[in-house]
Amino acid sequence: FYNVGSSSGIQIKSYVRNLAKTLDYRGNIFYDTNRLEGTLYKVMDNSRFVLETGYTPQFDENQMIQDLLENLSKQKGVK
Repeated sequence: FYNVGSSSGIQIKSYVRNLAKTLDYRGNIFYDTNRLEGTLYKVMDNSRFVLETGYTPQFDENQMIQDLLENLSKQKGVK
């Protein structure tokens, strides 16, 4: 068994900017600067998995946003 991650992380601000761009949102985005910036996490080292299987997991932020919007539209019946 392997626990596989993308070996990369994403910042919430980057994700929000890309989501706003995808939705053509031109309003203001506010962040609560009184709170910690992000959460603690550990980016996984996939080198052994890649070496043993030859497979490199891919992480595509734009595809992730498209998948999110597609799933939301299916759930809510929105197009």
